[in-house]
Amino acid sequence: MKRERKIFIKNWIVGAGIGIHPHEQNIQQQIRLNITFFQNDDVPFSSKKIADVVDYEAHKNKLQALIDSKHEPLVETLVDRIAQSCLEDTMVLRVVVELEKLAILPGTESCGVIIERTQGDYAH
Repeated sequence: MKRERKIFIKNWIVGAGIGIHPHEQNIQQQIRLNITFFQNDDVPFSSKKIADVVDYEAHKNKLQALIDSKHEPLVETLVDRIAQSCLEDTMVLRVVVELEKLAILPGTESCGVIIERTQGDYAH
């Protein structure tokens, strides 16, 4: 089995246009994202170049633009769009995306979806 490096964005709180209900239209809701990228992990890792690793800052910036681009009625659709965007980076072997809508139901901290996608899942 090949070794894998895990690169992550943890507990990113961001405003998003999300939701199917009338009261969720035309507003920003707080969501929390946790994203884990899996990359080959050669031992020893000796590169000093950002081009040789999954760049979490570049992914965060790209995902911010994706989130800002349109209102998504369903969490499931947005989380899948995020996974697909992450896998456009061919260094990402697979990705786990967790998206939570915060304080959406009384008595809950959050509700959401977790998916795992692998390189090639979105091939046409």
